[in-house]
Amino acid sequence: MDERFRLSAERALAPIGRFDRTTAEADLEIAFLSIAADRKIDEVEVEAFAHVGARLVGEGEEKLGDHEVNAWLDHFTERLNASNLQERISEVAGSLAIDDARLAAYRISFFLGIVDLDASDREFEFDLELISALHLDQDTADRITAEVNEAITPPEE
Repeated sequence: MDERFRLSAERALAPIGRFDRTTAEADLEIAFLSIAADRKIDEVEVEAFAHVGARLVGEGEEKLGDHEVNAWLDHFTERLNASNLQERISEVAGSLAIDDARLAAYRISFFLGIVDLDASDREFEFDLELISALHLDQDTADRITAEVNEAITPPEE
């Protein structure tokens, strides 16, 4: 991840606070589901997931190490293989009782959904399902997407 991207990620994710381990892991699973929604996970998404993971469950490092990232990806893949995407979205989103955790989940999901610059119908459908599962109104979702877009857009020089 180049320096410009790292700074953009930090700006996009800055409003996310700290959560207990269970809540942080649920937000991290939603992060995984957002990159898995289009049924392909590329290197940029894995790199961004490592950065998000460090923010949620890390011990102060900038990003999770490859071994830890792979362990989380394998863990969440097993959960997804045992059910379907819609079931996992509903179950995980339903476990987030704190408003800030639901807002963080959507912020992270939207950020990871656009990080590869490859929008798909599956990602769009995932986004709509997640908004519903998190019980967010469209104005809130629009505000978050605008904030993330602004954070990752390079300043004009």
